[in-house]
Amino acid sequence: MRLIEGQKVINGLQKCTYMDTQGNADGRRTRSEQQNKREQNTIAIKPAEDEHYCELLRLMKDEAEEYLEQSLHILGIDWHEFSRLFRTAGSIGIIYCNGRIAGFCWTERRKRVLHIHGLVLGRSFQGRGLGARILEHIERRFKSDTDIIELGVHRSNERAISLYRKHGYTIVSELPEMGFYIMQKRLLS
Repeated sequence: MRLIEGQKVINGLQKCTYMDTQGNADGRRTRSEQQNKREQNTIAIKPAEDEHYCELLRLMKDEAEEYLEQSLHILGIDWHEFSRLFRTAGSIGIIYCNGRIAGFCWTERRKRVLHIHGLVLGRSFQGRGLGARILEHIERRFKSDTDIIELGVHRSNERAISLYRKHGYTIVSELPEMGFYIMQKRLLS
């Protein structure tokens, strides 16, 4: 399967559209390919604004409930302090899919290393290839001034670990007390 990507900025939103260009041998699409085309996902990433933070924090809490509280306890911070860090450390991009908030990506630059604090998608948006597309977008966007992209992922999140491995990330260390792996990918300029 080959994807064609188109990007443009409309009303401050960076839009990325992906279309499957594979057809049958005779050039016609199968019924499922036609359905996929109709359900084509348009992804946009827009910087978060103050009115979005509560909703995004709630999404993070919902999706990372099994390990978030334990991690905060180990770090010695409460939810209020975490909320402050979420608003002030790095930047948050809201991920829209077909005009609906699908999740967010929280990144922070550390010299020539880009740290992804979180790539969070709501359950109804998971398993649709959006995470892969966002990773590809991040790599393209930061490739010229970034040597390494790194992220932490809870060892119980096998689906995310698999996604990151497919995209060339490797485990470079572990935080056993928190149950997190640190994964990195070196970018070639």
